[in-house]
Amino acid sequence: MEKLNQQKIKICVPIKERSNTKVIEKLKLAQEKGADLCEIWLGEIEDLDLEAIFTVKKIPLVVNVKGESEQGSFKGTESEKVDLLLKAVEMGVEYADIAYENHTETINDFVSKTDKKSKIIISHHFWENTPPLPALLNISSKMLNLKADIVKLCTSSKTQKDLLTILRLAENLNRKNISHITILMGELGKSSRILIPSVYGGEFTFATLDKNSSTASGQFSIDEIKEVEKMLSV
Repeated sequence: MEKLNQQKIKICVPIKERSNTKVIEKLKLAQEKGADLCEIWLGEIEDLDLEAIFTVKKIPLVVNVKGESEQGSFKGTESEKVDLLLKAVEMGVEYADIAYENHTETINDFVSKTDKKSKIIISHHFWENTPPLPALLNISSKMLNLKADIVKLCTSSKTQKDLLTILRLAENLNRKNISHITILMGELGKSSRILIPSVYGGEFTFATLDKNSSTASGQFSIDEIKEVEKMLSV
């Protein structure tokens, strides 16, 4: 059997809070704990102050603006989502995540206005199932056609077969040198959060500051990920 190359896992801590002050507190804590990146849910922050956030940031940030269908609570239009993302892009944010379910015109408009200032993640979550591998590869191709720098596909686990599907997807994308974040959500998919970024070229994994701040099922805490890394390095 061919030996798999192992790479360091980059840890991204999601921060989903109503208050700008709380976002800054969690960003500082994530940095202290050794996070490689933080994901800021801009659409959740009721008193958003990007300048204050950027003043304390010491690591790259991912920003998103998510509506109810994406497990967020932003009530604005797609155009307003784009405007909010672009404010972060203009300030120099490293990654901007826009959902694949937005209209194609919206995504094209956003991509054209970023002018390559930030890496664009186009993401899609399957909250109920894991589609067959050909369907997932087809979506990843469409994301690339929309000029994604990174394709993000997250599916939900029902059986062990779903884990094999998501690992095959990650292996396929990695073999083609396509930058990706692929995750199998849920308890059956927890190992994908370690295997894919360490073995199959995943850009990073999402880990919480504590057990009460999860943004998707099956997430490890940052301390748990670091403990796993120690074991893998032995």
